[in-house]
Amino acid sequence: MIAMLVMVLPAAGAAQSPDTPEARQQAVRRHLAAVPIEGMLDDMINTLAGQIPEARRPEFIALMKKMVAPDTIRAMTMETMPRHFTVAEIEAMTTFYGSPEGKSIMKKFGPYMGDLMPRVQAEVLRALQKVKEEMRI
Repeated sequence: MIAMLVMVLPAAGAAQSPDTPEARQQAVRRHLAAVPIEGMLDDMINTLAGQIPEARRPEFIALMKKMVAPDTIRAMTMETMPRHFTVAEIEAMTTFYGSPEGKSIMKKFGPYMGDLMPRVQAEVLRALQKVKEEMRI
């Protein structure tokens, strides 16, 4: 039994991609295939549209879709993601965000952040004011 584990474990480790710049780029390509930029952009634009008067939302959405190029965001992702994440991390994100749960979370994340961030910002500004008062700045 132990002999079998000794033989299997190195083979399992060898199946993982090396963490090289080229492997990271390939992992990002797989990620973008599984988690298309267009869906993320649509969710962001629709969330932002909630801040626009309802009568003007269709115009806002159309203009934003015209002005924000998915290819530009894709290129930014290809450049930036490999600088911050390993191959294993990119693959884990791809697996998660490609899953039904991950897709559901991504759809909810924009509205969640839209709800949370104004409250967080207000709390930070409140704390900043108190700190300034206490420090007599």
